[in-house]
Amino acid sequence: MIFSILYSLFLLVITVFSWGFVGNNFPFFANNSLFDFFHKTWWFQGGFYCGVITVFFIFYLFILNKVRKKLLKDRYVWKIIISTILILLPSFPAFSYDIFNYIATAKVAFFYKENPYVVMPIEIPNEPLLGFMHAANKIALYGPVWIGLTTVPHSIGFNNLLTTIFTFKVFIIFFYLGLVWLIWHVSEKNIQSVAFFALNPLVVLETFVSSHNDVVMMFFALASFYYLKNENSYFRSFYYFCLYLLNSQQFFLFQYMDMRSILP
Repeated sequence: MIFSILYSLFLLVITVFSWGFVGNNFPFFANNSLFDFFHKTWWFQGGFYCGVITVFFIFYLFILNKVRKKLLKDRYVWKIIISTILILLPSFPAFSYDIFNYIATAKVAFFYKENPYVVMPIEIPNEPLLGFMHAANKIALYGPVWIGLTTVPHSIGFNNLLTTIFTFKVFIIFFYLGLVWLIWHVSEKNIQSVAFFALNPLVVLETFVSSHNDVVMMFFALASFYYLKNENSYFRSFYYFCLYLLNSQQFFLFQYMDMRSILP
């Protein structure tokens, strides 16, 4: 009980303080008191991140030790995972601006209907995203499957930046849950394997806070292994392996494709 309260409060602190990393050119919640404090005390930013990592790993090792000794039931571990997701979901992507690159690339492809392997966001005149992007001068860095998948959070976001940030976060979390489900089955329902990955502080922060898309690529990679090992299906295994490759690699064939020819 005490552990649950302390762990939840710790995650809540991360969520609240993440909004202190909002840049002063961000159209929502900028120039708040947290922002002023964080940017006037620049040393606090690095100290905060190091402190978060350190405390997080203490919780993590404590949980793994309890799981190893079978002092935590499987159901309780799943509750910790779900609680972690729900508490960190409202956080701002404080430790990385990559999610804005994902949003901008999707907008280039599906709003402006340009080829994101040719057209950079910076080439779109009067684009509001340019005000706070850190890599507006880059073409799409991921494969066409990823670009195609981003039409889902892009469409549900209705071209509203704040809404789109959270549709991307939820979208990535679904793949995280799918990846955890695959680990559960590949490991023959070994809860220690699930906890080892699902509650790793680096995985948690990069997925729920920074919203990196690594779990999307790894979902397809592990799905390929799952169908080969558990289902003995070579076709499905090869299919998901191809999806993984098309998700994570640049295919320069798409540099010469006009998106208008394939988009309505």
